[in-house]
Amino acid sequence: VANDRVVVRLEPPDSFDPTRSAYKVCSYGGSNIYDESHYFISRSLVLAEDPADALALSKPRMSTGHSTTLTKKFLAKVTDGKSKTFGKSKKKKNPWFSAKVTLETQHPVHSVTVTRDTKNKPSKARKYLEGFEVWVGKKAGEKAVKCGGPFAWSKIRKGPVTTPCDAAKSKCVCRRRLVATRPTVEGARKQILTPPSLPRVRHRYVTVILPGTRKTLAFGEIEVH
Repeated sequence: VANDRVVVRLEPPDSFDPTRSAYKVCSYGGSNIYDESHYFISRSLVLAEDPADALALSKPRMSTGHSTTLTKKFLAKVTDGKSKTFGKSKKKKNPWFSAKVTLETQHPVHSVTVTRDTKNKPSKARKYLEGFEVWVGKKAGEKAVKCGGPFAWSKIRKGPVTTPCDAAKSKCVCRRRLVATRPTVEGARKQILTPPSLPRVRHRYVTVILPGTRKTLAFGEIEVH
């Protein structure tokens, strides 16, 4: 412990798979007597070969009706490493929160981890997050590629929810092209649907959305890798 920071060195077993597993750091808020109810998950650490894989977020945006000040406070609360200081939206239809991935190089987003707030009672936290979805896109609020969701409360309440994004694929807008083949009996030439030759786009915005009418979106932490 130094300067109010706890440094933990993790030595995973040989069987540990960093692409499928994660360590959870828990804070203890009770007495010295062991009581599991006093433990809460404050942050999820996804191990990577390079510590720089934890991506910074900036330029937050929220659904219509949210001020710039509230949006900035939302981002600050969900990236401070404390799940008790949660970000909360106004009651809206399909409320969402977006933030831009800040990188010097054009690396793709591999995974997104969302943690429910641990300050409110589970019943209230459930109302704020059950059924949420994670998307990535080229601009704030854009649902271009779905990473995961809707997530059930049974999964959310157990701790941070990590969903992979590198395996997600967007819909392909295809075009027709004629292939020079021998005419068939009917005299028609073969047609093949092929994707357009476009450069691969790196989606820069991560969006968390809670589908539904008169919904309030709130969660404790978000991490992007």
